[in-house]
Amino acid sequence: MDETKKNDIEGLLNVLHDPLAVSLRARWNAFNPFRVLRAAKRELRHTATLAWLLDPRENHGLGDLFLRGFLKSVCDTAGDHAVLLGYETDDDAVVRVHPELPMDDVDDLDSIVFDGKPEPVDEESEKSSKRRVDVLVEGNGWAVAIEAKIHATEGKDQLAAYRAKLSPWARDTKRALLLIYLTIDEQDEDREGWANAVWSDAVAQPLRTVLAASGETAQLGDHQHAFLTSYLDILSDIADDADGPVNRHLAELANTHTAALKRLQALKSTRRNVDPEAPAWAVLYKRNETLFNRLLTYVDPLVTTQAAAVSRVVTSRGFVQVRSDNSYQRFIPGGWKERFPWIFEPADSKLPRVLYEIAIDKNGPVSLRLSMFHLDSDKYANETYRARRVALLEAIKSDPANAAVFNNAFDVNGRPVRKKSKKIATVARRGMTWNAADESGSCKLFEQELNDLVSTTLGPFEALLMRFTDPSQAANHEA
Repeated sequence: MDETKKNDIEGLLNVLHDPLAVSLRARWNAFNPFRVLRAAKRELRHTATLAWLLDPRENHGLGDLFLRGFLKSVCDTAGDHAVLLGYETDDDAVVRVHPELPMDDVDDLDSIVFDGKPEPVDEESEKSSKRRVDVLVEGNGWAVAIEAKIHATEGKDQLAAYRAKLSPWARDTKRALLLIYLTIDEQDEDREGWANAVWSDAVAQPLRTVLAASGETAQLGDHQHAFLTSYLDILSDIADDADGPVNRHLAELANTHTAALKRLQALKSTRRNVDPEAPAWAVLYKRNETLFNRLLTYVDPLVTTQAAAVSRVVTSRGFVQVRSDNSYQRFIPGGWKERFPWIFEPADSKLPRVLYEIAIDKNGPVSLRLSMFHLDSDKYANETYRARRVALLEAIKSDPANAAVFNNAFDVNGRPVRKKSKKIATVARRGMTWNAADESGSCKLFEQELNDLVSTTLGPFEALLMRFTDPSQAANHEA
């Protein structure tokens, strides 16, 4: 075997025997009934399981522990705790769960006696109603409607139609109503009346918490525990955010073994099929296709080149990376965590809400930004320092002299931009195009743009951060 082939094989073997890869392969190869039934990404299977978990009378063995965790999460997301308060203060704690509820049946809900499980939807009703809300959970004086998506989007006017039907019912029956649009990823688009929750926070995290607690007290039978663990594993795989174990381990593996994976990518592009006479690298790839294909999504040549340039510049300037993979990097200057601790929320010590970030598109454009996160007064009202971040943004826009520094907070005429995303405010931005044909030139240009962004904004922005770190100043602005 020549030296090149030997290095190719050694590189792939190193990937396969990395402890993180061993852990991932074991996870994916473990018996899981959802994978056997090919139900991991079937939306109806997830909504049926969610409805089952939310019903305290069902045979999952969790009682109302999951329901309470779910209600807390979605109420936090919506910034409205009336539903949770209604449940927690109800002596009877009556709950009914309606999966796949036809909209035609909403007006008849209160005609059903409140002492048993909901009646199954009859065939005629099912045929006559084209639209059904995925799950409706109702109690004395409150209700939560859930429209859940895995990899789909809502139909035309679907959510508006549900809201038009459910809101009058809730008003007439004197119920606090919460409308939840449940998705894999957080959505930027506002949907009137609907709060966007994500599966990882609203379902996976509460289930993980109660499953651990129930396991410690031996409340669950073996079959219940096995089923719930299998479902949590599926959720962790398809619904975890960048900090979830699967994505986190994949990103770390890809960063550790980038050279070997880029070489595999090059080899794959020259050979389509794996036959009995296939070279050793192709056999290794075919037998571990799930792992390698997931890893290869992290090593797009253009993206990895940019990631290497970012890491080099970040390291040279003494920045601290707070979240990064090969396509998205966030960081803060060294010392910010100690000098400005309020940029971190008490409930999330890993990700600051004020940071520099760099994003690259596979087609070439690169965006360098100084941003503030979680500004929506409804969705993030529970965050301790949200008002301070809003006041910081307004302080930037109140002085026209800031237009030259914080270019994204002002328009071309130097007037403050008032329209902003409810989630993110980017106050300074630089952009460039990464030319794959001129890697060296693109790296230099990127370094210049980043240095310009930081050198221009760091001093003035730190002065503002210091101003809002003073408790008396912060109190005045938050008032």
